[in-house]
Amino acid sequence: MRMNPRLPAVGHPYSFLVLPMPARVILGIETSNPSAWTPDAPRAPGVALANLENGTLHTLGVETIDPTTPHTDALMASIDRLCAQVGVRPRDLARVCVSAGPGGYTAVRLGITTAALIAEATGAEAVPVPTALIAVHNANGEYPLAVALATKGEEAHVSLFHAPGTIARAGLMTCPDLEVLNLRTLVGDAYLPATWRAEAARLGIAMAPTVLDPEACIACGVGLEGVEPEALRPIYPREPEAVRKWRELHPPPRSGE
Repeated sequence: MRMNPRLPAVGHPYSFLVLPMPARVILGIETSNPSAWTPDAPRAPGVALANLENGTLHTLGVETIDPTTPHTDALMASIDRLCAQVGVRPRDLARVCVSAGPGGYTAVRLGITTAALIAEATGAEAVPVPTALIAVHNANGEYPLAVALATKGEEAHVSLFHAPGTIARAGLMTCPDLEVLNLRTLVGDAYLPATWRAEAARLGIAMAPTVLDPEACIACGVGLEGVEPEALRPIYPREPEAVRKWRELHPPPRSGE
């Protein structure tokens, strides 16, 4: 796989920490919003392995996936390569945490499908992690704080937090809704409309960048409940475009027809 030279180096300063096996090894997958990455971001999408020992997470290894080529099928190869580097076997996996969206339609589905297949094959718990939790984990800002994802036109999916780790409310919103949220911080990526940024400035709301990475996915997923692999589902902010178009082409029969 060719890596973008602007990406952070593969792994972090404490990656590839050697800990005894077997252990509660957790795989993290963050590929939900590749277009949210920017060259100045401290971390990038990819996969990570961590060991949960006595309630403390230790990163075993991280491998970034080039976010500038989101449709390249590099995910399984990256996971296989990372497991080989740190000596993790399929039976060592206890959990698979995956960023579940909202995000890019294909990117989220790829992550969810991969996580479900690995969980089914290894017997590991499957854990869907709302992407907004990951963004908050990496955000520096005061609360109340909101995360805006999956922008389309002037509409975005907004998750409101009064404290870290708990989504108070979530749903599609438009720019005028910012005023009623009484925010101190708004987390948004480069696709957040200029009207939103202007309204945030008018209201005195600080802006924070969207930073998503697999280590944060693991950290957020540790306390979440696992599901059966077949129950893993993406978090879609709105009806998929393909479904909308299908309904338009195939309207239900009217009463009496």
